[in-house]
Amino acid sequence: GEETKKYRHDMNHHLSCLYQIAQKENAPQTSLYLEKMQQGLLTIQRMNYQTGLEILDILLNTLLIEVLDVEITVEGKIKGHINLDEVESCIVFSNLLQNALDELQRQKEGKKTLKIYVVQGRIYSRIQIINTVSEEKKKGEVTLETVKEDKANHGYGLKNVTAILDKKGGNIIFDI
Repeated sequence: GEETKKYRHDMNHHLSCLYQIAQKENAPQTSLYLEKMQQGLLTIQRMNYQTGLEILDILLNTLLIEVLDVEITVEGKIKGHINLDEVESCIVFSNLLQNALDELQRQKEGKKTLKIYVVQGRIYSRIQIINTVSEEKKKGEVTLETVKEDKANHGYGLKNVTAILDKKGGNIIFDI
């Protein structure tokens, strides 16, 4: 429950502190051991996302399990349903998450973060995905064009997302 999440959260910080101390004291075996413990804890933490949206939860629990160098935050819950069926949900959430993960992979330096907020309102629900971006992306403008080299076979994801949300009366906002 909530207490377990709090404990896991603090344990991660304890392991980080111990790891830094071991690095400073030049204790390579201890550092390696702590690093493996920390990775194991992160894996456990990431295997239990529960947003109330089954397809989003499945994608979070499968796509994020191998992402070890990104600080991930998932907050919020929706009770009930949203105006997307399972297929539409998969298209929308998988494309948005994959785009965020692709951008995080392009980021070569600095702290990497991925934040997902699920908010249920009385009339609408909002799923917000925030990720850090590469230096090149910060200098660019907001665009839906793919940055992948093979443009003929890429660049459809966000178009598909936008089409579904338009059809269902939703909207999408991009910002850097």
